[in-house]
Amino acid sequence: MKKFIISIIILVIAVLFALYEFGLFSGKKIEGGTTVANTSIPKGKTLKIQLDKVPVFYKTVGIIRSRTEAEISSRITARVTKVDAVNGQAVKKGQVLAELDNKDLKAIVQQTKVDLESYKSRIDLAKETIKAAEAELKRTKSEYERTKTLYKTKSISKKEFEQAEDMYTQALVRKKQAELNLQLAMSGKQMAETALTNAEVNLSYSYIKSPIDGIITEDNVDEGDISLPGKIMFKVFDPNTLMAEMPIRESLISKIKLGKKVSIYVQAVDEHFTGEIKEITPEIDSETRTYIAKVCLGKEKDLVPGMFCDIKFVLGYEEKIVIPDNYITKIGQLEEVKLVDGKSVKKTYIEAVSCDQVGKRIVTAGLKKGDTLLAK
Repeated sequence: MKKFIISIIILVIAVLFALYEFGLFSGKKIEGGTTVANTSIPKGKTLKIQLDKVPVFYKTVGIIRSRTEAEISSRITARVTKVDAVNGQAVKKGQVLAELDNKDLKAIVQQTKVDLESYKSRIDLAKETIKAAEAELKRTKSEYERTKTLYKTKSISKKEFEQAEDMYTQALVRKKQAELNLQLAMSGKQMAETALTNAEVNLSYSYIKSPIDGIITEDNVDEGDISLPGKIMFKVFDPNTLMAEMPIRESLISKIKLGKKVSIYVQAVDEHFTGEIKEITPEIDSETRTYIAKVCLGKEKDLVPGMFCDIKFVLGYEEKIVIPDNYITKIGQLEEVKLVDGKSVKKTYIEAVSCDQVGKRIVTAGLKKGDTLLAK
């Protein structure tokens, strides 16, 4: 109980001391955030307050992207037999990242190749048959014309003429049949070529390849997994085309111009970057009422798509009171300055916010243009 009473006494003394420091026991009323502790003007550095042009910043949160990104998935359902790439690896366009079980696909390709060779052989045979049929047709036609003349002059019998005519007719049929066989063989060859193309395309789907030069940011596959169409296996981005995407409020879009410089801070790597706005989407998001602006960064080795970033840029300028820190005294959460009033100095409480100028603060209340301050 004794310790509790002592603690209460110490607390009361601390509160009374703080109230005394704020001038509450001076018998004078503080108005407008001002304490009227008049003293004679000591020697020291003074500051005549003027209005300075202060930049007005637009601040937002963006995300790092690459203008060239690829999400890679399988086009077929199959078991993954080999994985040849991992997260963070640099890859080339066309490089195989993973392989799927393709035994059946290879067998189909082999069979279609056999079928194609068979049709090619049939074509060669049909062409040779046509040549032979044409030679036979030429010979039987000549014999037919000769017997026809002889028959007209009664030099040969009707039976001999009909035999020659029959041989000529059969030669015509054989030639047409050979030509038909050639057409069928060529049609079969064309179908076999199409089948082979399709089989080779399907086989190519068993090799998961990178469509671009870039760096892998995600590898979501292991040997033995079952690949499914649409399921993302890898993500690849081009590190040479990095950009930051940021939302722009609808009310500010008229103030944003292409080529505007932008300051970007990425907390993940604790680095600052500078870029410029290269593109503004012409369509507004109906829910957030914002446009998307794209800031070109180029190649930055430490950045990867998906990182969040803080973005700011100057919208315009306003006239504000800016004073150096050495004119401000901090008392707890309060800030005060020494205001020269005629031949005396009075302490005045102010409201101030941070400034982009190192060692200075922007005064939002408590001072006006023309006031004179004394350094602390």
